[in-house]
Amino acid sequence: MKEIMDKGGLIPYQLTVQVLINALIANPSKNYLIDGFPRARDQAVYFEQVVGPAQQVLFFNTPMDVCVARCMHRAKSSGRSDDTEETIKARLRTYQEQSEPVVEMYKEFGLVREVDGSGDPIQVFNATRKAMLPQVSWIIGPKISGKTTLGNKLARRTNARLLNFRAFVKDHGLDKSDDETIVQALIQQLALEIDPRIIIEDFPQTTHQAKYFIKNSVSPSKVFSLNCSRDACQERMSKKMQMSPNYMPSALLSKSIAEYNANLKDMLAYLRAETCLTEVNTEQDVERSFKQVCSVVEPLIINVRTSCTQDSQSAAHSIR
Repeated sequence: MKEIMDKGGLIPYQLTVQVLINALIANPSKNYLIDGFPRARDQAVYFEQVVGPAQQVLFFNTPMDVCVARCMHRAKSSGRSDDTEETIKARLRTYQEQSEPVVEMYKEFGLVREVDGSGDPIQVFNATRKAMLPQVSWIIGPKISGKTTLGNKLARRTNARLLNFRAFVKDHGLDKSDDETIVQALIQQLALEIDPRIIIEDFPQTTHQAKYFIKNSVSPSKVFSLNCSRDACQERMSKKMQMSPNYMPSALLSKSIAEYNANLKDMLAYLRAETCLTEVNTEQDVERSFKQVCSVVEPLIINVRTSCTQDSQSAAHSIR
């Protein structure tokens, strides 16, 4: 094995994965960040077959000349027998031939978080911290428009966690804070999340909140704006018991909806231009509304079946 590594090659994938599995068993945890793995497609496929799928792949995209220079600098003090210029270049050739296809494979599944690795350590660290934030979606709408119901259904379908923004603000004592303070606290909370996907209900509430979040964090993968008229909301509220914690008198509900619509007018233009916005009609029944949501988050799968004729194979190839 040492001879293979000294030449810049890769050891058999079964052995690599088994050594990794042994290390995972010896160090139990809910989540793992595995450095330098997988280095080839067979390692990735075998690991997912015997252990489980990767949640995401962190890819440091760094020019080859920068990699060589860094490795040669490390060689001055590492004492490693494989830290020679010839072996370093061989390892980089192996990377290009076997590891780059792994990145391309995971890109097809939308799992790659790419970071520019050519900067200094602080720059790369800050970019990495941003890249490791969970995938975020937003869901907004007037009170009792169906945000919580659709948000919970979507969270279950996509293995995400639903975070209520209003509850977050209240629980952290941020009721009287300005937009930037509130959003910064939210971003810090997301940095601590272990769930790969977060759906934030009732966020953003202003255009400034949306802009500040995107500038200082990540762009949301999806934004859902629920359309429900005041009359429909009033009718739904009238069916709730007055003792319900979510009940709101008619006059207060009208005021809440009016405030929401006033903020939405400006915010909607920004969201349409800068995010992947989907407007959902929630005056229809819940299942129809949820079907509209799912049509955005789930891929359309087309199964192409052909005969063995040359014309049919050419036609199938042209649409793939």
